[in-house]
Amino acid sequence: MYLTVFEQIRNIIEYEVQKLLCLFEAIFQQSGRIKGYNMDDFNLSVIIRFFELEIITALEYTL
Repeated sequence: MYLTVFEQIRNIIEYEVQKLLCLFEAIFQQSGRIKGYNMDDFNLSVIIRFFELEIITALEYTL
């Protein structure tokens, strides 16, 4: 049972979180553009990359 739950949690973290973050980023950027804001600086790629690769640079670690 523990292994099944662990596998489900791992799958959610490895696959679902990135998709949700990408979706949120796209919706937020488009909403800002519709309202007339400059959304060029809004970028979640650092967070998405962390979940995809689990690589943290020194700058990301301090943030």
